[in-house]
Amino acid sequence: MSGVLFSSSLVCYSGAEGSVRWEGREIRDKALFTTYVRDVVAPRVTGSDSSFAPTLRGLATTGMATEFLGRLLEAAPQPRSWEIGEALAECVLCDDPDRELHFP
Repeated sequence: MSGVLFSSSLVCYSGAEGSVRWEGREIRDKALFTTYVRDVVAPRVTGSDSSFAPTLRGLATTGMATEFLGRLLEAAPQPRSWEIGEALAECVLCDDPDRELHFP
């Protein structure tokens, strides 16, 4: 999906100073951008891609422990606006076919 996202973008501004380079892009296909945010960015913000939840559920041996653990795992605070922006930037940088970048 990322290749399509970038191929449908338009560079609005760019610049460079020393070893730093930047550019701003406009995504022309709003439906594609909405899908990208929903399917790629949102899981990074909400942490729904974490793999430790099943392990923790397996450790709960009583009904009370299981219920408590379920409430704990579902009690995620609302993300702050800067967290959404950071997640979007990380996803776009990782998915840009012109860059080799990985965030752990």
